[in-house]
Amino acid sequence: MKFVAFMLALVLVAPAAQAQSVASPSKPARSTAAPAPPQNAEQWVATTTAAFQKQSRGAYPSGVAPGDYITVVAMIVRRDGVVTTYHLSQSSGNPLIDQAALMMVSRAGRLQPLPPDIRDQQRVRLPIAFHIPVPKPPAKKKPDPA
Repeated sequence: MKFVAFMLALVLVAPAAQAQSVASPSKPARSTAAPAPPQNAEQWVATTTAAFQKQSRGAYPSGVAPGDYITVVAMIVRRDGVVTTYHLSQSSGNPLIDQAALMMVSRAGRLQPLPPDIRDQQRVRLPIAFHIPVPKPPAKKKPDPA
């Protein structure tokens, strides 16, 4: 069976095409139309990466030191988008971050179906980035003007 390896890089995220909807002047309308499925490998990579990037925002375990972490999860994706196997391919250096990335893939379970230009199941290496912000100091209380 022939496999083609894809590296899903977070920098490849392309803005999703947004459906145009008619909006009333007083209240903007939201589109309820589902986005079109990816038509080629490049679109599939972009939409899959965007989905995991969106999940990783603010989704980090407590007790992790502030900083930027990238972990790489390798997986096999069937034509119908089902993730059949996955494992940690490259550690972020923090086991809590690595576990969070594996949990994201586990929860996803099924990705978008592969586009027509990808014939068989694919081996995919997905880098998942986490940004842990420096905690903000508590706000100072203003003295009560008495």
